Amino acid sequence: MLKISTIAMWLAMNAAAALADSAPARAEGEAAASGQTPASTPAASMPDASLPAASRPAPKPAASAQGPAPSDQTGWFDSLSAQAQQLEEKYGTRLGLGSAYTEQAPLAGEHQGAARGGWSYWLGIEQRLWPGATLSAGAEGGAGKGLERIFPTYSGLNDSAAEPEAIYLADLHIFQKLDEDRLALAGGIMNLTQWFDKNAVANNSSTQFLSSSLVNNPTIPFPYAMPGIMVQRALTDWASFQTGVAFNDALAHQFFPLHYQYLREDFVVNVNELDLTAKLNEREGHYRLLYWLDHRCETILDGDRRTSQGFAASVDQSVAEHVTLFARYGLSQRQVPPVEQFWSFGGELAQPLPDRTEDALGAAVAQSILRHAVHGAAETLYELYYRFAITHALYLTPDLQFISNPAGDSNADFTVVLGLRLSLSF
Repeated sequence: MLKISTIAMWLAMNAAAALADSAPARAEGEAAASGQTPASTPAASMPDASLPAASRPAPKPAASAQGPAPSDQTGWFDSLSAQAQQLEEKYGTRLGLGSAYTEQAPLAGEHQGAARGGWSYWLGIEQRLWPGATLSAGAEGGAGKGLERIFPTYSGLNDSAAEPEAIYLADLHIFQKLDEDRLALAGGIMNLTQWFDKNAVANNSSTQFLSSSLVNNPTIPFPYAMPGIMVQRALTDWASFQTGVAFNDALAHQFFPLHYQYLREDFVVNVNELDLTAKLNEREGHYRLLYWLDHRCETILDGDRRTSQGFAASVDQSVAEHVTLFARYGLSQRQVPPVEQFWSFGGELAQPLPDRTEDALGAAVAQSILRHAVHGAAETLYELYYRFAITHALYLTPDLQFISNPAGDSNADFTVVLGLRLSLSF
């Protein structure tokens, strides 16, 4: 198993070598005001530190000459964008904000007609410090538990619902590029999904799929808003490796002061990922292979306590103009939740209509396969959405979900859930 000391030593060795041998860091590339890291960033060039990950806006398709963009093309959005760009150019400061409200109601099944909603938001700031270094800080929060309170599933019906607090610190970390941007280090309060298990079309519940299982792989035990460190290293122009460690939820209320007894190896989650970039018929794709270790001991069914590990993969591949397919797979030793295997597959069609340059249509299926000891059936979720761009920053998204064997119960009714999401991202 990969120990904390090994990771720290590897981090220190790479940092020392980079500081001794590297040329001055290249000027940072142009980035969107929202802080979104494009999925197509080449592996050899480490991505910029980004604003809080929970509600990052999805990449927007380029405007087309075939039809008009949304109605605010010369209005308030362009004015704010210009001011934000001036702020970044003059002071090295990037601001971001986003919010989403979703209402969902079962159309069929045991809870038919029981509508529930959930609201979430995020605020972020990123400040350039010295060459290659940025400081990121962000807050998140929300209200409303959504349907999960009355209709629990392993897939999660709305990843934006059920925020733990009305407001909390979600991000406070420094990101440093070294060795001509081929090495990157990050440390602080962070969310490992900001860098791991990424996906171009299934990674954002504010603008893409609502289900948690279509945002991140549910078999990976990602700690959220916890102290941690992350190291990225470009191996070639088409491959990179990254590793990260984060402390578990025992630290949630211990930031100030940070009690030493919690900084033990058996409270640490370690995630490792190999990123590969390839082209299929001259269309770019991204292939991610993950291995994780959860040092948090859990009691298993026979009474023993042990750490757990697992494997995962995340793929997105452009296959035609405006069409991107994705797939995920996960295998886990964890007992809670009792999802032993997981897979998902789907895609997104950008600009489904010629004159709707920022709209998108998405469809996917995800299945959570439970352990035999649970005596349950595999839970399967199907999701379909259409993201309608009202303006460059405001989206309305009708969403439809179909769930069979919810919570692994083969006796439960087949359920259809209709949702409507209004989201703002800037």
